[in-house]
Amino acid sequence: MENGSIKSYKPIINIFRLGYSGAYLYLKTAGLKKKNLSEKLNNIKKLEEVSWIATLFGNFDIAIAFRYKSAYDLSIILNKIYSEFNRKIVGKEILLSQKFIIPALSFEEDEKQQFFILESDHGKTIILTQIQKRILKELFYNARASYSKMSEKLGISSKTIKKKIFELEKEKVILGYSAILDYLSLGFLWTSCILKTYPGTDISSLVEFLKKENRITWIAISIENGIMFDFLGEDFSSLKDFLNNLKINYDHKIRDYNLLSIDVTHKFHQEFS
Repeated sequence: MENGSIKSYKPIINIFRLGYSGAYLYLKTAGLKKKNLSEKLNNIKKLEEVSWIATLFGNFDIAIAFRYKSAYDLSIILNKIYSEFNRKIVGKEILLSQKFIIPALSFEEDEKQQFFILESDHGKTIILTQIQKRILKELFYNARASYSKMSEKLGISSKTIKKKIFELEKEKVILGYSAILDYLSLGFLWTSCILKTYPGTDISSLVEFLKKENRITWIAISIENGIMFDFLGEDFSSLKDFLNNLKINYDHKIRDYNLLSIDVTHKFHQEFS
């Protein structure tokens, strides 16, 4: 699988421990040629705060995930993104995340599923040192790289690298490690789903239902109790069956939903410079 389906290995970073919050921006554009779109996405890829970009099929055609520290930071990042498209944006939606739930990768069907939970514990915010930032950057390129290879590349001793990684794990900045899979090359229909719930709804049972579905690769909960998740289906029929089951059980909680088929992932990387 490492020859094609596994793109790389990455650390799972709890951005809340670093004082950040997460946001997902969905855009619908019009009148953009393929070359122009590619140039604009390349410019957005250069933004350090942006960790994920994908082009889509559906009510939106671009998805951008990024982090921010304050309302001011949020407005600055949004303005940078919007300025790339000028008047080409004809629709948009932004969801601010307060919690992420990421299943640990497992190929054992009878193994109890474990989850990485990313959320603010309102504890002490960790400020990364320059050495930690450099190490994290290398881990995002390849979390399986040996200490000796990282030492050679960074000019930092293997002992120091090992110590710094241990500190980040102890402080719950690094929660674990995961493989980045090329779902499309594996033949999956990769769908990003956005659920909007009724105001004041208790979504805990709905979230637990989603956590039990092994075809869901991650879940995010917005500050407005919206839910985002990615679903890997064999075909449209499997997606339809899942959604029908979801509506049967939770139609009283879900007021609307949006389905977006992921076409190409243009960035899947975090940087802390």
